Amino acid sequence: MTLRARRLAPLALLAAGLGAIGCAHRVHDFSLVSTRPLALDGVDLDARPARRVAAEDGLWFFLFFPLGGSVQPPEVIERALDEHGADLLLDAEVWRTAWTALLVSRVGVRVEGDAVTLEEDR
Repeated sequence: MTLRARRLAPLALLAAGLGAIGCAHRVHDFSLVSTRPLALDGVDLDARPARRVAAEDGLWFFLFFPLGGSVQPPEVIERALDEHGADLLLDAEVWRTAWTALLVSRVGVRVEGDAVTLEEDR
């Protein structure tokens, strides 16, 4: 490796590091969330078994131009319920995520919560 290449290598690594950034922040906390009509009269949610689940969706960008549609939190909540056969999520959190690596970016929504099924046979 030449002297010039040795001097440019740290600068190239620094530029790549500064060009690749990301973040995530929590935008909502829900005690109970569902996208379905539910009858909760006389239901003891604490007695129901729950498992922690998550679902995520994102949108890619190239040079600030989106490569697809939009990402909506209700759609991600519905995906989490469908994938795990649940009726509702307890103690749910909705996160917004984003990262950029030079010309390519991705923004997304992540939903985490305790999945609960109201019907016994599911």
